[in-house]
Amino acid sequence: MRFGVFHKILERFGQLGADEVQTYLHRLARDQRVLEEIFNAIREGILVVDGEGLLQYYNPAAEKMLGLGGGALGGKLNKYVKGLDWAALSRMNAVASCNLEVTYPQKRYINIYTIPLPADKGSKQGCALILHDATENREAVHAAAESERVHALTELAASVAHELGNPLNSFTIQLQLMDRELAKMKDDKLKRLGDAVKISRNEITRLDVILKQFLRALRPVPPTLRLGAVNSPVEDAVRFLEPEIKDRELGLQIDLDDRLPFVLLDADQIKQVIFNLIKNAIHATRAGGRLKIQTLSDQGSVLIVVADTGMGMTKGTMQRLFEPYYTTKQGGTGLGLIIARRIARDHGGELEVESEQGVGTTVRVRLPMPGSKVKFLENSTPV
Repeated sequence: MRFGVFHKILERFGQLGADEVQTYLHRLARDQRVLEEIFNAIREGILVVDGEGLLQYYNPAAEKMLGLGGGALGGKLNKYVKGLDWAALSRMNAVASCNLEVTYPQKRYINIYTIPLPADKGSKQGCALILHDATENREAVHAAAESERVHALTELAASVAHELGNPLNSFTIQLQLMDRELAKMKDDKLKRLGDAVKISRNEITRLDVILKQFLRALRPVPPTLRLGAVNSPVEDAVRFLEPEIKDRELGLQIDLDDRLPFVLLDADQIKQVIFNLIKNAIHATRAGGRLKIQTLSDQGSVLIVVADTGMGMTKGTMQRLFEPYYTTKQGGTGLGLIIARRIARDHGGELEVESEQGVGTTVRVRLPMPGSKVKFLENSTPV
């Protein structure tokens, strides 16, 4: 409402004819509709409260923020805005602001600006409240602070892991020397000591692997991409693990397409990916089961497929598959698949996983062919 129009009516009310009164009333009604349309459209919530703290008006934004029902008009403001000191606000004669957290109908952080309204003689002063939803801004600030905190902890963890490598190397060397000396001795009583040394060496080796995986996950090394045959690193990984596959009494089927084009790859990193995937397949498959390792082309990509007839995974496990340190494998770190996916993505590709409990798991490493315009999105992994 434009107060100039309203004051003109009051000043000349006794002199106005019926036609003029009707004209002014039309103008007032039009101004009211304009204000209502504006108030209904804006994102900020607006409340008008009288001197007794009773709600006289609220717009749709305020209704949504505070969960006001149809019977809110005429109700006490304190009923809907808990924690707001209405008594203090009603005594203020200037614009004021405060911050409030509401939990209904959903958790929000609201900035409230109060504007005192003129009061008639003998009556208490009311006010208008403007509500600004600051939830997104507050959460963005919180997320930024959390990101900085995680980054700092990551750097610290990486530094500690790196420093642990030096004493581990020293332990390994000393245990090797002890093992050699014990091997020269024929005393049966020392055999148990020799076994303990071997166990210690194995545990240190396992710890060293965990630290290296941890560092690789925190500080990935960018791939050195060169044109090469994808079959070569696959064959190297299979050749290295073939004795373990036979020892676990697993069948092995290898089907490598020798007509595949060269792709840009870091052979060492791809070999590491295949090594990790085959190790996972070995541990998931019981004696008598089968592994299948295959390479093929598919729609502008070269695929490396590692499939097993192992225990498979539940839907719950699939949903948490790429969570750091989540693992169902005894002695596992939960980092192997994360590293494998990161390497695949650093090559412009993707890691795809399919699994069915009691049937087995199939993992595909998808690498783009040279000149391929396929772009893999961050959320493209079908898990």
